[in-house]
Amino acid sequence: MNPKQSEPMGLETPSSQERTWFYPWIGILFGIAVGIFIGHPLSMLVDGFYNFVNSGTPLDIKGAFSHSFHWHMWPMLLIFGLFGGVVWGFIGFILQRLRESRLRLETMHRELMKQTRHLNTYLTISSMVAQCLDLPELLGAVLPTVMETVSAEEASILLLDEDGVNLEFYSLGGPSQEALQTTTFPADKGIAGSVLQNQKSEVINGVGQDPRFYDQIDSQSGVVTRNMIAIPLTAGEEKIGLMEVVNKSGGEPFTDDERLLLDSIAEEIAFAIRNARIFEYVVNSYCKQRQGATSCKGCQRPLKSWTPCVKYLEKSI
Repeated sequence: MNPKQSEPMGLETPSSQERTWFYPWIGILFGIAVGIFIGHPLSMLVDGFYNFVNSGTPLDIKGAFSHSFHWHMWPMLLIFGLFGGVVWGFIGFILQRLRESRLRLETMHRELMKQTRHLNTYLTISSMVAQCLDLPELLGAVLPTVMETVSAEEASILLLDEDGVNLEFYSLGGPSQEALQTTTFPADKGIAGSVLQNQKSEVINGVGQDPRFYDQIDSQSGVVTRNMIAIPLTAGEEKIGLMEVVNKSGGEPFTDDERLLLDSIAEEIAFAIRNARIFEYVVNSYCKQRQGATSCKGCQRPLKSWTPCVKYLEKSI
């Protein structure tokens, strides 16, 4: 797996999920209002009550409140407003920090769960690749896992022919499976041809508006391609073909993070395809042609000691 491809996406900042910057400002405005309309009138009421207790001056609640807003009391109103703004602004700042910390923890948790799912997918497919050299069996097991991981309605493996001229739908999953099985088209056509040529994976969420779109495949399958991820399959320097996932379930767009996940497993799949082809060639040319054998049963050649050949031996017994 390429280390650059496996780097996790950057964590989203809390402000991108929820605007927390206004917490202190709301606190300041609220504090000013409390200081002017509640704090200062209450202070006047307390002062009137104090005079009532100490000197017997009649307690005039209405007068105390109305007097607190008299024009000559503006310095005290200003002091109370500033004090309330500072206190509640500080409280708003504390709430902002607490909220941002909560959002950051939630983001980290989501990222951890996502990376865990991606790692599980990678390990699952790596295990399949390590245990299976039968190409149709391997791809038949890999594609459903890929579709489930990125919630795609369809997935396919397209392989280059020996001349590197055409792409063939070798393995498919989804509604187009029967219609496109063994279908070929020029390797320089469509989005697939462009991705294969550039050797760079792409997320295309508006396939119909992409000028590279090769609509003859949709016409043949009867399925309308809305969006897709196209991943080149390369084993070292050898171009093997492509892996495509098509139409995100629920009409949602594919994400760049999903592309990175498929990038991480594409190399494993590409080498598995190449190894399976080599093994088939060895079995066909060495066992059947050189030895004149029609099966691996009873093979006494060194090839028998090669662990992957044991599956062929077992099948032919």
